[in-house]
Amino acid sequence: MKDNNWLEDGETIVGSWSVSTDGIKSYGKIYVTNKYFRYNQQGSLEQVQQGFRKHLIHVDNQKFLAVPYNEIEKAEIVKQLVIFKNLKLTLKSGDNLTFRFGVLNPQKAVDAIEQYLG
Repeated sequence: MKDNNWLEDGETIVGSWSVSTDGIKSYGKIYVTNKYFRYNQQGSLEQVQQGFRKHLIHVDNQKFLAVPYNEIEKAEIVKQLVIFKNLKLTLKSGDNLTFRFGVLNPQKAVDAIEQYLG
């Protein structure tokens, strides 16, 4: 991830956050760019949420989720238990993608995504 060879020409990173998806086996980093919502999967693919599978791409032996903003219906914060917060993306296809921020607040990520939603 250090050389960003996975970015398209003219694509720049607006923000990035470390998250988990389905617990300790599925973790990685989300990237909000000027063209896509991206997620770099670091853990086991066995634990990937169903909605992720059709958006996964491979670049230099790394696993990425790349979702164009025109496929995202909304981004929102969903609380889990009392103190844990998740970023939930609802896609126009009906799929939901959830990223766990733990006790950190995903509001900056939501704001960054919303600036690109039509």
